[in-house]
Amino acid sequence: MNMKLHNEISVLYVDDEAQNLAAFKANFRKIFNVVLANNATEALQIIDSQHVDVVITDHMMPDISGVDLLEMLKSSHPYVGRILITGCSDISIVIEAINRCDVFRFLTKPWVKDDLTETILSSHEQNQEKQKENLMSSKLVETNQQLEFMLRQKLIS
Repeated sequence: MNMKLHNEISVLYVDDEAQNLAAFKANFRKIFNVVLANNATEALQIIDSQHVDVVITDHMMPDISGVDLLEMLKSSHPYVGRILITGCSDISIVIEAINRCDVFRFLTKPWVKDDLTETILSSHEQNQEKQKENLMSSKLVETNQQLEFMLRQKLIS
């Protein structure tokens, strides 16, 4: 795969295992703007203080589970891509992640660099499209409200 640079895309990787954080940074720092957090609390502080496009989090963490973190982000940062990654393949975690957090994708460890790169790019693209659609929808609602007001005021016939 041609590893095109996407440094404008900021990816927050959350994992309580230092070697996983180091491996992620080593593999993706030249492709994306990589930000690391070793727990969910730190991740929330980062995402509240700087722009993040995609969050990839491990499921099993000591403070807050990855599903809980992504559920919080779904409400507070709806246009951030949410990807859950885990070392276990328990289907109940997958179902919980889909139902509670609307995750873009669920991946198992060990991840494959090309697959994870494509997942990050696809997640980012989907969220960009959602933002555009919501903006257009908001503009349409505003225009309709203005037209309704003008009709009520009999400014147009």
